[in-house]
Amino acid sequence: MRMLALLIVLIHGLATAGPQRKPGMDPADYEDDVLREELAAMSQDSDGDGVHNGKDNCISLYNPAQKDGDGD
Repeated sequence: MRMLALLIVLIHGLATAGPQRKPGMDPADYEDDVLREELAAMSQDSDGDGVHNGKDNCISLYNPAQKDGDGD
């Protein structure tokens, strides 16, 4: 019984993981979020901006131009 409950929790977690489409959200924006997340998973690019974590100036903020917005 515990295994079944654990399996249900695991499946639910997998089904709800990732970007969630919000009501009124442009489908293109949702697809961009999904693609960014897939890119991050494939390339060790945590924020999905196309810059590998080893060379990214901020691995948690989507910033493909690598601009230094806060001056540090």
